[in-house]
Amino acid sequence: MERVKTGIEGLDAMLDGGIPFKRHVLLCGGPGCGKTTISMQFLYHGAKNGENGVFITLEESAEKVLENIKASCTAWTDIDRLIKEKKLTILKIDPLAGDNPQDGFTNVVELMLSTIRERNARRVVVDSTTILEMTFYEANKFRKRMFGLLEILNDLDTNVIFTVESSGTSREDQRYTPEQFFADGIIELYNLPLKEKRINAVEILKMRGTSHSKRVCPLAFTPQGVVVYLDQKIY
Repeated sequence: MERVKTGIEGLDAMLDGGIPFKRHVLLCGGPGCGKTTISMQFLYHGAKNGENGVFITLEESAEKVLENIKASCTAWTDIDRLIKEKKLTILKIDPLAGDNPQDGFTNVVELMLSTIRERNARRVVVDSTTILEMTFYEANKFRKRMFGLLEILNDLDTNVIFTVESSGTSREDQRYTPEQFFADGIIELYNLPLKEKRINAVEILKMRGTSHSKRVCPLAFTPQGVVVYLDQKIY
């Protein structure tokens, strides 16, 4: 099976070598769990290895996303060059702009698909589906359109990560949504309390087409990016 490495060694090991090719994954977590850093590391690793990537931000500006990631991952000294060479693209789209908010989903999809084709992107991140859902008055319509979008993406040679804002930061706080059932994979990020501090952790709930670890593993943020520790326990 062809696999796409995330660039996070411990996470790739949990995925039995990486995300299967052309799978679309939900990266879920509450505030401070590392959704943006992990998804950007996925794109950065691809860009350095010949796979163009696109980060679509629906909330923060492209400048703010870049500023934050450069402050966190200080070892990524070539990120400006990758952007200049169009190997990595950060694109801001406002889905709530315009007189009819429900046109926002269509605008996002059209710009996303045109950018994927223009950049010949093989890795894409959409941050976040929670913002997209706000463009619909009825949840069923959002789910139907998301399902249609995934079908379109299946015809492209891309791996897509959709970030999802969870209701909390611990395992007990998580609530499943319908889109989680038809996504190819679900990676959950946590910020777990442990005595007087908190520990960031990752769990793979689902990944179609491959075996994967069932453990909850701690992770840390370093200047080189996210590191997942397979040999350590949370409790």
